[in-house]
Amino acid sequence: MMDKINAATVVVVIGAGLLLISLLADVVGIGDDLGFGPNQKMGSVAGLIILAVGVYLYTKQDSGQKQDSDQQQDSDQQQDSDPPFD
Repeated sequence: MMDKINAATVVVVIGAGLLLISLLADVVGIGDDLGFGPNQKMGSVAGLIILAVGVYLYTKQDSGQKQDSDQQQDSDQQQDSDPPFD
């Protein structure tokens, strides 16, 4: 389960990096200084989509862990509340 969370984190970082590079291309010096060009638009949209997918995967895995933990606690409580057999 931890590997999936790490993979989601990598996807988030890649998406955020692509988005930032695309938005700041002219400032960093890799843009063509003609304003916000089509390559920057495509990079920004792609970065935003990748970032959104990464956040979705992260929250999906995080909530899955919480549900597993809640089910384990419910199971433990149920075992504790069973009366002993005499």
